[in-house]
Amino acid sequence: SVHVVSVDVTDYTALEKAVTTLCDDDSGKDNNSQLQLPGPPTLLFNCAGYSTPLAFEDLSASNFRSQVDVNYLGSVHVVKAFLPHMTRSSSIGGNIILTSSLSGQTGTYGYSAYSPTKFALRGFAECLSMELAAKKKTKNE
Repeated sequence: SVHVVSVDVTDYTALEKAVTTLCDDDSGKDNNSQLQLPGPPTLLFNCAGYSTPLAFEDLSASNFRSQVDVNYLGSVHVVKAFLPHMTRSSSIGGNIILTSSLSGQTGTYGYSAYSPTKFALRGFAECLSMELAAKKKTKNE
């Protein structure tokens, strides 16, 4: 089943609360609505991001900060909130899909605030993949 929740990815506290509500399936039911809770996801898609396409000199410092907060840290927050639920012993695990951009592979004129956030996301994905593979290997030995 698919369950959608709207939450600001820059607000880690609210995100963590929403994730806990979705994933903590001790009883399998939401006590307030008797709705079946989905539990940890087996596929986690993360597509957070936006850009303000302007030349570097036309961007403010806050343009850079807000794009880092949403495009990079927003994705980190989502993974940080869901991963403990996805890797707990009662979970079957799953896959995490992080969406970067062509501008995360090569610099693009007018995207000096956006491109670095998507480069960072690619680096994060590569590091996370290695760490989770090592954890899985250790767990299976």
